[in-house]
Amino acid sequence: MRRIFLTSIIILVIAGIALANPYDMFGNGARSNGMGWAYTAVAEDVSACYYNPAGLAQLQRLQIELGYVYAEAHMFINGHDVGVDKNKGTYIGFAGSTKVFDHRFSVGVDIFMPDQHVMRFLMLPSTKPQFVMYANNNHVVAAIVCGGLEVFKWLYVGGGASFMGDNYGGVDFKISEREPSIGSLESDIGSLFSPIFGVLAKPLGSVKVGFTYREKTEVDLNLPNIIKIPELMVFKNNSISIISPSQLTLLATSYSHFSPTQFDFGISWKPLASWLLSLDLNYALYSEFHNPTPYTYVELEGGLNELFPVNQMPYPPEPKFKDILITSVGTEVRPLSRKYLDIDIRAGYAYRPTPVTDYSTGLNFVDSDAHIISAGLGLTFKKFLKILERPLSLDFYYQHQILEDRKIERPVWDTIGSFEISGYIPHVGAVLVTRF
Repeated sequence: MRRIFLTSIIILVIAGIALANPYDMFGNGARSNGMGWAYTAVAEDVSACYYNPAGLAQLQRLQIELGYVYAEAHMFINGHDVGVDKNKGTYIGFAGSTKVFDHRFSVGVDIFMPDQHVMRFLMLPSTKPQFVMYANNNHVVAAIVCGGLEVFKWLYVGGGASFMGDNYGGVDFKISEREPSIGSLESDIGSLFSPIFGVLAKPLGSVKVGFTYREKTEVDLNLPNIIKIPELMVFKNNSISIISPSQLTLLATSYSHFSPTQFDFGISWKPLASWLLSLDLNYALYSEFHNPTPYTYVELEGGLNELFPVNQMPYPPEPKFKDILITSVGTEVRPLSRKYLDIDIRAGYAYRPTPVTDYSTGLNFVDSDAHIISAGLGLTFKKFLKILERPLSLDFYYQHQILEDRKIERPVWDTIGSFEISGYIPHVGAVLVTRF
């Protein structure tokens, strides 16, 4: 067991270079997706790293998960599909557990690797209506590392972190009139730290209550380009200059891969040994969302500024998204439990009101209230082919997101005019869970 725990720590260190999570739109894990994301007070597998890291301390041994997810968004403006990319990729989860002074302590790693991109920055023109909630979130490698501790038999605490990739650097170039120009181009990938904290309590034997805090993550693209221009002489080899030295600074900024600060409260109840009910309330601070429209700042200093003064363009207005409360309910029933096989049937529903206001639709950011309907099936094989001593599970889910029809009203003189939006997203996945 100690060897398993040391292996867990090594994997945690390696995973620290990974990026942040895209789970806000598509959930995490097969069981939780099948239960409609109502998982804060359940959190009994590796997906606890996202839903509630305290729940990880409920695991008793080494657990490895491997799965695949596929979601195909169909987003329409006036009946025409705008072509939002698919969300598809491989899911890998790992958790190890041990006891520290008779208290259970577990660590885990939760990773999603998209098929198409490691990390993509998609910048759409501000003159084109766009489904901003779905544009980039499915195009980033995602990893969360976490740990959970059993404080008492009825109380668990946990914490974790996601690391979002960040790009920094820029161009520093000096123009020389009488010798070769010199400069450098630097572009490095760093990481942004975003913590996650959770608490899970069992006030009654059949009731669990959970709370999770997830901090905002966002990439701020800010790459300066600095060009130094020497003074301009009247004649070669004299000391009289007509234009003093100048410096041109070009700064392009944009925001991407936003995930809001979130507060999750959940409660679960097992009225019967074979029946689980759960409820989640998620309060998401989408008012923190920045306008992702690229902005270019130009600054000219020195002699050239006296001849060609620069007038700055106004900064893109903030979209003024609103904070939202997402409600999720889920259930799980075990209709069959035999010596070698357990079958679980799951269902769930979530309602996500849109954070996009009438003001932000005027900036061409569009979205609508979403209804998320889920169903899942779990097959747990006990002593699988007498090869594994511990149970092996295969979990499937189907989730269907439906965006309500919404009409965006524009003045008659507007270049785009009024239009209608709608959409739906079929989403399927499967996860294999092995226990040792």
